[in-house]
Amino acid sequence: MMTSVENPKDSEKGKKILKFDKVVKATLAIECLCVYFITFEAKEESKNETTTYQARVNYYGHRNSDGKRFHESFDV
Repeated sequence: MMTSVENPKDSEKGKKILKFDKVVKATLAIECLCVYFITFEAKEESKNETTTYQARVNYYGHRNSDGKRFHESFDV
């Protein structure tokens, strides 16, 4: 799911960056609204700890009577 690669700019310092091979994307429908969220997981090999990064959640619904689309977003 994830690989560790050398950062070319910092290769002389031995620093590493994380390269995600796969992005987990899920869709959930709730009362005509679609919820999209993306979750990233990275694991530090030396400390054996898992860190989870989560992105913004966006709700998109049908257009209101005034023609505007319902939209709400928040960080999780």
